[in-house]
Amino acid sequence: MGARETTSNFISFFVEEAPKLSMKHNVTAVPTFLFCNSDGSVIARIDGGEDVALVTQFYSKLVNASSTALPSPSQQQPQQSNEQTPPQQSLEQRLQSLITSSPIMLFMKGTPSSPRCGFSRQAVEMLTSSNVSFGTFDILQDEEVRQGLKTYSDWPTYPQLYVRGELVGGLDIMKEMVEEEGGLVSQLELEDYVLQRDGGLSKSPTDEGATTNRNDNAQEALKTRLETLINRHRVMLFMKGIPSA
Repeated sequence: MGARETTSNFISFFVEEAPKLSMKHNVTAVPTFLFCNSDGSVIARIDGGEDVALVTQFYSKLVNASSTALPSPSQQQPQQSNEQTPPQQSLEQRLQSLITSSPIMLFMKGTPSSPRCGFSRQAVEMLTSSNVSFGTFDILQDEEVRQGLKTYSDWPTYPQLYVRGELVGGLDIMKEMVEEEGGLVSQLELEDYVLQRDGGLSKSPTDEGATTNRNDNAQEALKTRLETLINRHRVMLFMKGIPSA
């Protein structure tokens, strides 16, 4: 254990080779650890060796003890860890992170490639036909978000569309805007998020500074969205498809 001398001794034996000693101390599990005073009286015991930390802790106390008395395992107080557990995000913080994870964010049932209701399918079709880049969140996969967002936005139904962190509304509002001049792009001022043929966002050659800021904001939004997804559950698996298929 260490170079220094101690008055503690460690003795091990097989129960089959010492049946009287085993019966005396009622050894019913192996390994069994007995902590004794100098007169041989048992002051503490640990049956089984699964809790290695507790065994190590008792041995260290035995080596370093200045007196012969040791507390029993049931009297041990749990050690306080110096590491602080990071606080869990509140529901409101989660919702805000999700809403701002993309400049155009659609909360829907299902995914764009596999919508789970007709209203969500129509909303995706409107955004896709407007040729804008947008993010989505499947509220069927998270009941807490599904119910919480209704209260947060004071909007009882889905889908819900957010633009730059602000609620636009549901499918009926989107339909009205599509019918207006310029459609969703003009009504919501989404020109900066229109996709070009190469898949990139449209940008003005005379406004490079603004383009850089938008790119920075997009990267920050992506980072926030990824962190939110990673922290949704204590154990999170990113996979192709769904568990049931």
